[in-house]
Formats: sequence, C-alpha cells, structure tokens
Amino acid sequence: MSFEAAHALHPALARAIPQGLETKRLLDNGLTAWGDLYTRRQAASLIEGLQAVSSLDCAQSVRDRVAFTLLGAAELPAFLSRWDRFNLKPFEAMANHRYTQTTLAVESNLLSPVGRGTIPRRLEATAEAVEWLVHSRKRPLKVITTTAGKRGRKRTHWDVLVTTGSSIRQALKDGSVNVVLTDPPYFDDVQYGELARLFHVWLSVYDPTVVVDETAEASPNRTRGVSAADYEATIAACLRESLRTLRPDGKLILTFHNKKVVAWRALAGAIASAGLRVTALAAVLAENQSDHCKRYVNAMLHDLVIECVPAANEACRASFEFVPRSVDEKNLAAMGLALADSVNETGSSTLLARYLHYLREMGAERRLIA
Repeated sequence: MSFEAAHALHPALARAIPQGLETKRLLDNGLTAWGDLYTRRQAASLIEGLQAVSSLDCAQSVRDRVAFTLLGAAELPAFLSRWDRFNLKPFEAMANHRYTQTTLAVESNLLSPVGRGTIPRRLEATAEAVEWLVHSRKRPLKVITTTAGKRGRKRTHWDVLVTTGSSIRQALKDGSVNVVLTDPPYFDDVQYGELARLFHVWLSVYDPTVVVDETAEASPNRTRGVSAADYEATIAACLRESLRTLRPDGKLILTFHNKKVVAWRALAGAIASAGLRVTALAAVLAENQSDHCKRYVNAMLHDLVIECVPAANEACRASFEFVPRSVDEKNLAAMGLALADSVNETGSSTLLARYLHYLREMGAERRLIA
C-alpha cells in the first residue's frame, strides 16, 4: 500500500509536516506529509466518521462532543503506533510526549469493537461519562463554558465553569478561590503545540474554519524563538493572575520536575515575581513509571509538589511533608529546598549552590539535575 493512497482522501492529509523540535523526528524518518502516518483504511474511517458527525441532526454541542471522541482515535496512526510486548497493546503516536520512532509498528483497526482506543470503545466511554454526569447527583450539574478574558463571573449561576484560553486572564472574581491546583509546562520537556498538530490536521477535516495559534505556548522552543526568559515571564503572568483570584488565606499548589537547573531557576523566578512564597514540599511517584520509554533508563519518576501562599512581610520557611529516601526523592527534595530558599530569601542566582548543599546534606548517591 502506498503512502499516497491516504493523501488522496483529503487535502489536509497532503499538508507538509512543518519543522520543529518534535516533528523533526518524523521528518528524519522520511515522513513528509501527515498522510504518511496512516494507512488508507485508517484515514477513510476517520474522514467518513467526521463527515457523518457533521451531518447529524442535533445540537452543535453534541456534534462537537462526538467529533472530539473520533478525533482522539487519530492518535493511533499505523506507521507510528508501537506495539508493547509487556502490556500487549499499541501505544499511540505521541506516547510519552514524543512522536514515536519504532521498527515494530502496528495498525490498529479503528472500527473494531475491541482493542485499545478504537472508535466504538471511545463512543461507549463517552456515553458512560454522560450517563454518570446525569445520574450521579440528585440534580444535574450546571456546567457552563467560556473563553479566557471575561472576569468576575458570579458563582451562584453555575456548578462547574470550564474556560478555554490562557491562564494569564481568568474568568473569576478577585479573592474568590480557596485552592489553586496547577500543573505548569515542565519547561521544554513537552512540546504540546507540536504534538497537537496531528489532531489539528484532523480537526480541520471536521471544521476547516478553526485557526490554531501556538505563539502563546510557554514551552521554550528554538524553532519558534521561545526562550527560558519567555517561559519565566509567561508562567509568572499566569501565577500572578491566580494570586489575584486567591483568598488571602488560600493555597496555590503546583507540581514540577525537570533535570535542568535552568528550568528550576525559571520556575523560581516566576513564583517569586508573581508574589508567592513556598511553604511546603512533597514528592509523589508519577503514574507512568512503567511506560516503555522509562524502562531501564535513568528517568526521573517523581514529581515535586510545591505549596505556595501569597507573600507576607514575615520570612517564610518551607517544610518537608515527606521523608526522602530514594535517589529521585533526595534530588527533588534538595532542589525543592533550594527553590524555596531562592523564592523566599536569597534569589534564583544561588539556586545551584543551594541544591548542591542540600544534596550533600542528604548524602545522595548521585546528582540528577544539571
């Protein structure tokens, strides 16, 4: 079967794959257009499915939700899906936040009633989620959606508010939030925009009017000209807006891990300039420690949980909420204490020295962050 067979089904699949940090992996392996990733029957299943959804006689919100379900199946292109011999299942094209490079590819039958990630199973899961949402409460939840930029919504009119857009401007009133839970980009570890391009191609099959803008993405990327300073400024702006919505006695909790000191320095600068202080630290084991890309390699398997509060006049000292035992935990604990010192007292220029100091105190076997 030739690659061109999938291209011919829709103009979107003939689009050239653009240069990028992650898309370079595709280009280096001879994949030049998005249609190169799929067999003809996979592409036909997705295209005909999206066209059928577009013609449904129902509310636009329902059509969009069903289309979203089908779009998810696009993550299993035949020439990128990797078979996992440990779990006996295919991994999607963006498994572990990278475009897959494999010599053991597998073509998923997207129309199969069984198997991981097929369209029928995705539709069943969507239906189950709706059933749960409708019947799990004595009264239905009132869920509303909005775009970022509108502040000051009154809490009495909704149970759940879903906002799309940048966290630099949030649709909440001043001092209205008890707890902010956030998971900022892990510096340049994940190029979300580049990985989402595959889905954006299929989204254009469903709705050609959608325009995607990657310019505001925080992750440093030399192809797009985004630096560590840009990352710090964007994260600081998001945290500063969260501080605006936070009650004086509220907490902001974020998670982070990275093996680069420059990433931690940027995070420390963002937290400090946002007007926050670090009060507590903990380490948690990530849920994906058994993923194929982390087997038998020196991967960091823990996240650091960082609790912050609005800056006060008095000095703030971070406390441990765990006892670090493993190499991962000791490295994260040492960097967490160094970050807390940098934010609360000494400034980010001393981050590396403080990290090495705490690492020696803990008797860590090796240094993981450089």
